[in-house]
Amino acid sequence: MYEEAMKAIQREIDGLPNGYISTKVIKGKERHYLQYRDKETNKLVSKYIPDNQYEIIRGQLRRKKELQKELTDLASIAYATDRAYMSVPGSGDNDLFKYVQTGSSLLEMADAAVGLQKRDCYKELDRYLHSVRDPRVCALYGLRRTGKTTLMYQAILSMSTDELSRAAYIMVQHGNRMGDVNACLETLHSLGYKYVFIDEITQLDDFIDGSAFLADKYAAMGMRIVLSGTHSLGFMLTSHDQLFDRVYLIHTTWISFAEHSRLFGTEDVDDYLKLGGVLWTGSHGPGSSENNTRENVFSSISATDFYINTAIAENIQHSLRCWHDGNSFRKLEELYDANELTSAITRIIEDMNHRFAEKVITITFTKSSNLSSTYQILRSRSDPLADAIDRLDMHAIVEALRHRLKILNKNELTVTVTEDHATEIKQYLKRLEFIAEVPVEANYSRRENTEKVLITQPGLRYSQVEYLITSIEKDGVYAGLSEKEKSDLIKHILDNAKGRMLEELVLFETMNRIGDKAKAFKYESDIGEVDMVVYYKDTDTCNLYEIKHSEKRNSLQLTHLLNKDLCGDIEKVFGTISKKYLLYRGDDFLEENGIQYLNIATFLKRLPESVLEQ
Repeated sequence: MYEEAMKAIQREIDGLPNGYISTKVIKGKERHYLQYRDKETNKLVSKYIPDNQYEIIRGQLRRKKELQKELTDLASIAYATDRAYMSVPGSGDNDLFKYVQTGSSLLEMADAAVGLQKRDCYKELDRYLHSVRDPRVCALYGLRRTGKTTLMYQAILSMSTDELSRAAYIMVQHGNRMGDVNACLETLHSLGYKYVFIDEITQLDDFIDGSAFLADKYAAMGMRIVLSGTHSLGFMLTSHDQLFDRVYLIHTTWISFAEHSRLFGTEDVDDYLKLGGVLWTGSHGPGSSENNTRENVFSSISATDFYINTAIAENIQHSLRCWHDGNSFRKLEELYDANELTSAITRIIEDMNHRFAEKVITITFTKSSNLSSTYQILRSRSDPLADAIDRLDMHAIVEALRHRLKILNKNELTVTVTEDHATEIKQYLKRLEFIAEVPVEANYSRRENTEKVLITQPGLRYSQVEYLITSIEKDGVYAGLSEKEKSDLIKHILDNAKGRMLEELVLFETMNRIGDKAKAFKYESDIGEVDMVVYYKDTDTCNLYEIKHSEKRNSLQLTHLLNKDLCGDIEKVFGTISKKYLLYRGDDFLEENGIQYLNIATFLKRLPESVLEQ
């Protein structure tokens, strides 16, 4: 690896001029000369440099100096890392030593991250690694495909020569125990290693119940230990148990629109809705000039099923199985033993109205909220397309969708699902940061304030909409529609689903970015609703936001913002309304009535300033 790189640098150096530039003043005019010593005669040679060549040669000499320093540094790294590699021998019967990477092999492994842009949370990892003293271990906490291993590689690539000589990477293997990890760390510490990255540590059956020594012994002695693993719930469980306040969690699951935009070089909110929430699986990394080749992790039914099963369902089940010797399943043990826990989790993920009571999981899957919502909008507009929907075989469509999603109806379950089951599943999905709650302030006589639950990975949720469309396209009546009717129907379903997703995601990102400086929520009442209200306690004022997926402006979009009764009700509780905004996909525009149209991508990228600047 180093030899080839050093040869390439040397070849470039050989092609550049030798010497230095000497400047002389002759008859009041500066003249430049390239001076160097001839290798054969050892005599000083001086060559005149024409004015039009001066900057070129000056740049070449500057480049040569940079390359020479780079060559020296690379040679130093090669020496230091090769020395480090030789210093970690195998030890007895501990097979884990075979998977300890140091020296040149460590850098060769980390080379997979060359050219990849860094996640926003990378600065937290860098801060931990270079803290003067921190008696904690660091855990990269997140679901699959959120860049945890890449963060480790990038940290390794950013190390100085001295740091690299004291860095090691351990890939935990199935069948290892925490005792094996302890033996590795003991040897590494005795050899002077300070930075240790341990990947897939959550595979260990005794990790959750036996992880305390990582902080108490090694971190306390000054080692910087970075942990990662597929079954990320284990980190959360051990942070409440064995490690407690001795673990520094770096959260990777949530990828905001602004970060997605930076990583993939896109301003398109649709790209975020379709692919957001995970890092892609193509052959070129974020920041590459070939980003258009990236693949959707949720591109097929089988791919989405695999992600849900491994990243979420198996994550929960494995972690609970390893926590307190498997005695912490509580009510979920019945579903786990009957092999129906995955089906219950899948039903929650698909359900678009986000209710986590007993009936969400157990009622017969008789309708899809995406389709139902689209129909209601079309019917309210007297759109003739609603008549086409009426002719569709709704029962066949939802049955096909139910079958594709592997959702069990109540009469197919062997274990009666209770509200307790649903509540526990919700708790673990929240701990995994796969779902999140956004507040709703409701002014209904018939109900109290509530919360809306959303999936933080929009790409997965969008895939559910695409499965619905696949089911519709198989319907016999759909086949009889004109091409325009087919296109319009699919467009309405997609636009409605994207609109609903945007409303929730904007509210979620806003409330996360503004912290306690203001309060963001959705407002609902008997006379209307506002997608987002931001209340400023210090001034007792608020701003109203409507959120639309459209690229065009029309008067119907302003209905709620111009509703005097609705606005009056809001002002009774949340102070004077200062400003009203409509977020959409078009250009910024100021309406005659004072309502400001804002581009939604620009708004999200400027958070929190776009909300906090009054």
